[in-house]
Amino acid sequence: MTRASENWEQKINLKRQLFPVAPLAREPIKFEPFRLLAGLAQGRRISIHDGKLGIELLRETEQSIRTALSDDAFLYGHLTESLFEAMVVALGSVRVIKQEDAGAAYADDPDVKIPDFRLILPDGSRLFVEVKNYYQKDGLEEFVLDDAYLSGLQKYADLDSSILVFGIFWVRWNLWTLVPALRIPNKDGVRKISLGEALKMNCSAVIGDVTAPVHLFGL
Repeated sequence: MTRASENWEQKINLKRQLFPVAPLAREPIKFEPFRLLAGLAQGRRISIHDGKLGIELLRETEQSIRTALSDDAFLYGHLTESLFEAMVVALGSVRVIKQEDAGAAYADDPDVKIPDFRLILPDGSRLFVEVKNYYQKDGLEEFVLDDAYLSGLQKYADLDSSILVFGIFWVRWNLWTLVPALRIPNKDGVRKISLGEALKMNCSAVIGDVTAPVHLFGL
């Protein structure tokens, strides 16, 4: 290893030591099933102490798991979100990463959509990340976004005064790009972006990716 590469490695390690990312203490097995039970009781308009409610919850949960395991799109989507989360934690350059689209939510606009993750950067800046798994059949197709879907996510980000970005995993190339939503081109009324464009706009340097060419705040 050269002296230059050793110095670079030391800088990266120092940065990770300054901003360690570790899981916060939670008890999902205790709280999540209870929230599901409470929600089921509310929907059925019966007491949470009703003995049949727990049996019904177990039955519906089992069916939901079976349905999920048979849905490849759901499984790959969930796996991609987990991969993104693991990557951000491993890079160790954020203050906080949290799943944003979990739990109950209410809004005065039914078109608002909640993104997958909230990130807080070392300088206090906030990002919302919508993670997408994109498989190109021939390796050249552009990633396409529905305008209403994008608008709903952007509304949520605007309410929080945060920046919305899309974390796209290009499956055929085994590559991640982090692209600000406002930079995704509108081509003849359709929002879409090629891999080449996404690489040029990639701002994953903000999560510790030293290969990314663009800084997020060049917007």
